[in-house]
Amino acid sequence: MSNNKPLRFWEVDLLEWAKQTLIDLFVLAQFTSVFLFLTLPVVIPGLLMWGFQILTGRP
Repeated sequence: MSNNKPLRFWEVDLLEWAKQTLIDLFVLAQFTSVFLFLTLPVVIPGLLMWGFQILTGRP
C-alpha cells in the first residue's frame, strides 16, 4: 500500500525533480504565449495609435 505523505528534500530524486521543473516551465511558457496572443488585438491598435500620435504630433 502506497503512503502519500510528502517526501523530505533528501529523499527526492534529482532527475525526477528536474523533469518536473522543466515540465512546469514549459507550462508557464505556454500560458505566457497564449496570454500574449490573446492581448494582440488590444496591443497592436494601441501601438498604431501611439505611433500615429508621435508622427503627427497630435493627440
